[in-house]
Amino acid sequence: MLTAIYAIFVFCLIIFVHEFGHFAAAKACGIRVNEFALGMGPRLVHYKGKETEFSLRLLPIGGYNKIEGEDEDSDDPRAFNNASVWKRILVVFAGALMNFLTCILILIIVYATVGFASTTVGEVIDGMPAAEAGIQAGDTILAIDGKEIAVWTDVQTYTQAGGDTLSVVVDRGGEKLTLSVPIVTEDGRRVMGIRSMIKHDVGLAVREGFTGTWSMAKEMYAFFGGLFAGKGSIDDVAGPVGIVSIISDQAKTGFLNVLYLTAIISLNLGIINLLPLPALDGGRLVFLIINLITGKRVSTKVEGTIHGIGMLLLLAFMAFIVVKDVLRLVG
Repeated sequence: MLTAIYAIFVFCLIIFVHEFGHFAAAKACGIRVNEFALGMGPRLVHYKGKETEFSLRLLPIGGYNKIEGEDEDSDDPRAFNNASVWKRILVVFAGALMNFLTCILILIIVYATVGFASTTVGEVIDGMPAAEAGIQAGDTILAIDGKEIAVWTDVQTYTQAGGDTLSVVVDRGGEKLTLSVPIVTEDGRRVMGIRSMIKHDVGLAVREGFTGTWSMAKEMYAFFGGLFAGKGSIDDVAGPVGIVSIISDQAKTGFLNVLYLTAIISLNLGIINLLPLPALDGGRLVFLIINLITGKRVSTKVEGTIHGIGMLLLLAFMAFIVVKDVLRLVG
């Protein structure tokens, strides 16, 4: 039950923000939106606004905006097809943009909640070498074996790489002390018996939200590039069934891990939607860029046919991924 709740939360959130991006951009550009729907299938509830119908549908596996003139020519002066190219580009791009911003926001929340390991000792474990050597909670580690410590991972790195006894320089209330700390091995790792003091820094969380999103985006683009170049493996691609399985695993470790996974999936959705393939937002952007460069618009009928074929291929690919995920789970 918990997995189902988390799965619905994840899918609804990332789809809602994506479709809301299209909706908000269309409204900002003065383009008519006839319906904003969350979910697919039969309509459960709906509300008719001034010009837009808002609906919640049975299956939490998608969502859509019914924008006037998006898929067919319309004589309405506020139709999508009658808007300027730049406005149409903004509306199409806004969905992925919202997914990127959602990833950044979620990472900021996660980092601000979890905090960051500092170079200050938060706990000294009784009976371990650090306690016997005189290291105390509140000491800030400045250097290990002459190597400067900038972040907590440096402490871990130099502990693993050092000798049987480390020369540790600490700052204790403004006084520098040099302590000799023997090393013991636990579970295959060299340790001295200290834990970092966790600090909560909103400014650092904001920075890490942006840099973390950028790092993940580069890795995802590299993966897709390798996949299209034949260097990746389709086994590393997961569909809805595979994602639910991953959500189930993360649910066992706490909500923050589910939230972190949501950020990754949101970023993934944004990137995939910008791929220059028919039926995706990226495919629509290709036609709009052609319009922008040449000054001529590809006919709605031709573009619709290409997107229709692309949608059929996309659905076939999704069916293949779902079957692969099910077989993987059964196996």
